[in-house]
Amino acid sequence: MPPAPATMEPKIELGFKLQQNFTSQLTNKSSAEFKQLSDNVTTALNTIYSEKYGAAFNRTFIKGFRYSQGSVVVDAVLIFNNGTTLPNASSVAKTLETASSSSNFSLSVNTSSITASGPVNVTTSPPVSTMPPAPATMEPKIELGFKLQQTFTSQLTNKSSAEFKQLSDNVTTALNTIYSEKYGAAFNRTFIKGFRYSQGSVVVDAVLIFNNGTTLPNASSVAKTLETASSSSKFSLSVNTSSITASGPVNVTTSPPVSTMPPAPPTMEPKIELGFKLQQNFTSQLTNKSSAEFKQLSDNVTTALNTIYSEKYGAAFNRTFIKGFRYSQGSVVVDAVLIFNNGTTLPNASSVAKTLETASSSSNFSLSVNTSSITASGPVNVTTSPPVSTMPPAPPTMEPKIELGFKLQQNFTSQLTNKSSAEFKQLSDNVTTALNTIYSEKYGAAFNRTFIKGFRQGSVVVDAVLIFNNGTTLPNASSVAKTLETASSSSNFSLSVNTSSITASGPVNVTTSPPVSTMPPAPATMEPKIELGFKLQQNFTSQLTNKSSAEFKQLSDNVTTALNTIYSEKYGAAFNRTFIKGFRYSQGSVVVDAVLIFNNGTTLPNASSVAKTLETASSSSNFSLSVKHLLLLHLFCGENFGDCFVQLKFFPQCQHIFYYCIW
Repeated sequence: MPPAPATMEPKIELGFKLQQNFTSQLTNKSSAEFKQLSDNVTTALNTIYSEKYGAAFNRTFIKGFRYSQGSVVVDAVLIFNNGTTLPNASSVAKTLETASSSSNFSLSVNTSSITASGPVNVTTSPPVSTMPPAPATMEPKIELGFKLQQTFTSQLTNKSSAEFKQLSDNVTTALNTIYSEKYGAAFNRTFIKGFRYSQGSVVVDAVLIFNNGTTLPNASSVAKTLETASSSSKFSLSVNTSSITASGPVNVTTSPPVSTMPPAPPTMEPKIELGFKLQQNFTSQLTNKSSAEFKQLSDNVTTALNTIYSEKYGAAFNRTFIKGFRYSQGSVVVDAVLIFNNGTTLPNASSVAKTLETASSSSNFSLSVNTSSITASGPVNVTTSPPVSTMPPAPPTMEPKIELGFKLQQNFTSQLTNKSSAEFKQLSDNVTTALNTIYSEKYGAAFNRTFIKGFRQGSVVVDAVLIFNNGTTLPNASSVAKTLETASSSSNFSLSVNTSSITASGPVNVTTSPPVSTMPPAPATMEPKIELGFKLQQNFTSQLTNKSSAEFKQLSDNVTTALNTIYSEKYGAAFNRTFIKGFRYSQGSVVVDAVLIFNNGTTLPNASSVAKTLETASSSSNFSLSVKHLLLLHLFCGENFGDCFVQLKFFPQCQHIFYYCIW
């Protein structure tokens, strides 16, 4: 898919305050809170400006939300179709002011805060890129650090986790409250840089941002304010007051505000690397650091190791970091790093290993460790900024592999192309478990693990890689294929495999660091395509611009299924699959940008036939999509055009040019 040609879209920038409380979640464009408010504001503004300016108005784009004295500041952009009918900024501001005075308007706007500027012509490709970054501004800050009297968990190092977001919101709200009361309009907002582990407690790294340097308090006043608040039973945070530190002021350039936080200066932290096997079954979810399974096990292991090494080494020990989990003969291998505060009191590796071995012999220890598998190495001094970067990648290792492909007798859905979807993860786990079982039984210790490269349509094609421990005991490809064929004939086998589709190739020695990188990308293939665009008769929401949202995934699945059905019926084996490039807003409706992919160019239909097929299907009451009209089709011979010639043809019924490659 080549990028859409850049287009000029005039815009007016619009800003205003909402009369509602600000939360830190509104700075995260992936959060439910941001998405909900963005959708509400977009819908409200689209409505009033469409009514006011008609076809001249195109859409609203939300640049972001900011904190200002407890309220939410909206930074929006109104995009128009051309500059000749563009209203002036004062008319735009007045339109919002008038709407806000109506009891029917869904937003609670502080009308005195409304600002509008422009017009400015901008180039967009795609439209959402029309927003230039906000101009850099100077914001003085004071850095604030303190310990909370609560237990640290590994989830607090993950800024996307519910635990991080909840604590960040709680701390932000508490600090915003006390510093707004203390410094009034001079104080702007709090930013949470992160949370760290220190002897079991949570260390908060925060930044207090002020509006200008002339009224900036000194650091000792900032620290005293938190100390005083912490002595009140009404204060929501449990602060260790002896741990409070404040430094600054420092003027920083921010664009947007959250970038005001420079990275923490690098520090030297000595470490010991620790590895061991757990006596529990491995699942493919443990290779995904975003999965619930990874997070849960990471938290359990971190807590257990923090406990025993804090007891053993006291203040010399800092924290545990989990590098990852690996598969070995059905078990889970833990790759961890123990980080210490300085090298002078660093224990030797044998003492570290012995500590875990001793703890594992106790019935009170929460981990089931294979004590013969414990390894420890180091110490090594490493530079970390932030701490989690202390872990260098594991040294590359050579792992021979055999590539395995086969078809499952089940229906394909578009979710299986998204490695983050629940459907992909579930099927990946099922296939991995089944293959690990039969190949471990067949090849024993020579077999290491299965890696799922992906799933493709036709029913479901599985692209997998079998990884072995060394090349000397590597089976040949025909033995691998025969093993799967034999297993598939058993009623006890969990996968429904089309045995005639099984293929195996290799062995190939590959370098992996970490193991999952052993899979090279599939060799490039030429796939002819036709680009298809059309409008749906349904309302557009801002969630449809986010490919990770439930709304995008649902509509993508619906459209993919519908198009796959009609084009498979029309073109048979020549048609391969549909790919959804995205959804766009156009005067309230949803524009679908899709690509139809075919198996080869010799049987590729022409663009007018493709358009006619959708037009015919759309006239049927049985068709699941409500299509308004076709917009655009492009026909290409493949991803690479090579030396093909381009012929242009104009189709009046669609008012667009079609492109053909001629070989």
